[in-house]
Amino acid sequence: MNNVYSQIDARSMFIHKQSITEKNQEFFVGRRDLLAFAFDALAVPGASLAIYGNKGIGKTSYGWQILAGINGNQDLIKRLEIETNFPIPRYYCIWLRCSDVLRNLEGVLAKLLEPSNKQYSLSYTFPKVFTEKRRRTISTTLGVDGPFFKALLRVDDQGKEASINRDSTEFMDFRMQIHNLFEETLFEIKNHPDYRGEEEIIIFLDEFDRITDKTGVGQLLKNLNDARFAIIGTGEDIIQIIEDHASARRKLEGSKIRLPEMEPEEIRQIFERAASIYPNRVFFTDEFINLVTENSGGFPWIAQLLGFHAVLPHQKGSAGREVIIGAKDFQQAANYLASPTGDVERYTQLLRAIGDSDKRERLLFALSEQVTVSKKGFGWIAKKKFIDELQNRDRRNIDHNLSKLVDSGILREDSSAEHERIKFDDPVMAAIVHLAAKRGSLRRSDL
Repeated sequence: MNNVYSQIDARSMFIHKQSITEKNQEFFVGRRDLLAFAFDALAVPGASLAIYGNKGIGKTSYGWQILAGINGNQDLIKRLEIETNFPIPRYYCIWLRCSDVLRNLEGVLAKLLEPSNKQYSLSYTFPKVFTEKRRRTISTTLGVDGPFFKALLRVDDQGKEASINRDSTEFMDFRMQIHNLFEETLFEIKNHPDYRGEEEIIIFLDEFDRITDKTGVGQLLKNLNDARFAIIGTGEDIIQIIEDHASARRKLEGSKIRLPEMEPEEIRQIFERAASIYPNRVFFTDEFINLVTENSGGFPWIAQLLGFHAVLPHQKGSAGREVIIGAKDFQQAANYLASPTGDVERYTQLLRAIGDSDKRERLLFALSEQVTVSKKGFGWIAKKKFIDELQNRDRRNIDHNLSKLVDSGILREDSSAEHERIKFDDPVMAAIVHLAAKRGSLRRSDL
C-alpha cells in the first residue's frame, strides 16, 4: 500500500520493458474510441480484425486489451468508460506471437496445433479436444523431427537452409495435411458438447510482419468458418493479405484499424495515471509533460521510457516528501536515453552506421527534426522534399549516405509509393537521434 511514508517506485508508475497485457492493464491509457471500434467490429458476424501501425506504436498492448474485453474482463472497459453500439461479444481467445522461425502460413498453423501449457494456446483452452490420441495424431502428422517439418521452417539440424525441394509433390502434400489437420481440429472444437455455445474462436496473430511468406493467408480468412483472426502487423501485411485473395477484403472491410500516434491528451494521461499511484506526493509539471509530448513522437513506449528515467533518480530518500518532476528531470532522462549507457544495443548500432562520417550524422539529425516539425511522429516523409529542404547541391553524396543508413538498418526506404519515402525503422532510435541532436552530437560522452 502506498502512503506518505513509503518510498516511491518508478516500476509501479511506468512500463517500458514489456507490452501491456490483460494482467497489467492498469498501465493502459488512451485509445478509448479505437477500443470501442474494435469491439463493435467483432460484434459483426464473420468479421476479422487487422490492426496495423508503426513499429513501437503499441499494437500488441492494444491487441491484449481487445482480448481482455472479449474474454470477459470488464475492468478497462469500466475505467475508460468505453461505449459501444453493440453488446461486447464473448470469444474463446487464442494468442500466438509470430517469430522469424515461422516462415509461412503452414508454420503458423503448425505452431497453433502444437500441444502447449501456455495460456491462450489451443490445447490449453480446449483440453477436452486435445486428448492423448489427438496429440499423437498431431505429432505424427507434423513429424517435428522429420525433414519435411524442418523444410517448412527452412532450416536443417545445423540451422542452415533445408535441402528439401519445397516445390515437390511430397512437400506440397505435407503442407496440405497441416491445413486439413488445423481445420479438422477447429471443427471438432466447434462440435464438442463442452464448447458448443455461442462463443466463437478468435486467433490473435501478433507480430505478423515477421512471417516472410504470407501466401494463403487471404484464402484462409475467406474459407475458414470455425474461427476468426485478429492480425497484428504493418500496413504492408494487410495489403499482402488482400492481394493474396480478393475475398479477404470483405472479411476485413470495416475492421481494419490503423493505430496512430497518441494525441497530446493521451500522453498526458500516462503521467496522470502515474501520479495517481502516489496521490498528493508525486507531481509532473506541465512543462515536463509538454517536453515529453514534443519529443516522444506520440509513441507511448518512448513517453513511458522518459517518465521512468525521470522518476528513477528521485526514488532514494523519497519517503515522506513530495516529488516534483520538471524540465530538469526531463533533460536528465533525455540525456540518459541518448547516451551509450541508456540503450547500448541501439546506440552501438547508430555509431556503427555513422562511422566517422559527420555527413551521415547531420543527415540523421535533419531527418529527426523534419519528422518532429511535420508532427507526423516518427513516420514516413517524402524523400525528395527532405533532400530539397537540405539545400545541398551534392545530391549524389546525400543519396549515397542515405543508402548507407538504410543498409545499416537505421532508416527504411519505400520506393513502391508514388513518391519515394524514408523514415527511421525504429521509433526509439529516432527519439535517441532527436534528443542527441539537441546537444549537437551522437558521439559526445561528456553527459
